[in-house]
Amino acid sequence: MRKQFLLTYALLSLLAFTEPASAKQAIKAQAVEAELPDVIVGAGERSEAISYQAIIKGLEAFAGHGHLAPRATPRFTLQPQQQDANLKGVTLVLATADRDINIAIDKNGVFTAPRVDARESLDARILLNRPDGAFALKPFVRTPGLPPNTRRLGDFRAICEMRWAIERDDGSIPLPTRLVAEGIGTPCRSWLVKVIFREPRPIVEVWLVSGQRREALAQERIRQDRTSFSPPLHDDSWPDDTLIELKFVEAADP
Repeated sequence: MRKQFLLTYALLSLLAFTEPASAKQAIKAQAVEAELPDVIVGAGERSEAISYQAIIKGLEAFAGHGHLAPRATPRFTLQPQQQDANLKGVTLVLATADRDINIAIDKNGVFTAPRVDARESLDARILLNRPDGAFALKPFVRTPGLPPNTRRLGDFRAICEMRWAIERDDGSIPLPTRLVAEGIGTPCRSWLVKVIFREPRPIVEVWLVSGQRREALAQERIRQDRTSFSPPLHDDSWPDDTLIELKFVEAADP
């Protein structure tokens, strides 16, 4: 099953139906943590196969927010959702009414979505040779040339816009939640929502670096599982070129 936004529903209902001043006072003390739903890659006719139209929505969102990551190319990635899931032997196919198009996947599960014409794209689906729920598909935006432990804030902002475009209309987000999220500036740009991003390795510290400014990300923005954190997407005082330096837990000796 797809994960829903981890928004406090009662709080969002309060925002929707109270006067603006009251709503602002009610939420002043704490932002709402949210995780965009995982898009589960299906394996066959009866699976939750991903519509190619969803991919198009993500690519269009990137095109509309290309200034966030001007040197990056929008791609997608397969992320394991089960403990025993791995990429060995994985194949990914874009299935249209007329043909199947094999999609090349790199060793990290990253791939570029193939382009097909408008007619083919209508009923096209993304299929994986793994059981439903083994992997989730997520947008991947990474400015080239960065060290392995470094990310870029604008890249995260672009990823968020792509995921919001993919998920907002597909029914996985309740309508009241979606309307309220859009009313406060969408999850990608509102201080009320802390959008969660995951890393494959446990995190010790996260640092934000912009010019001479260097600050540690508050520990409250690193989740207890230590593989998820919430960068300040909403904070315009950190420009898109802000670097995010991740310090990971060192791997134990075999």
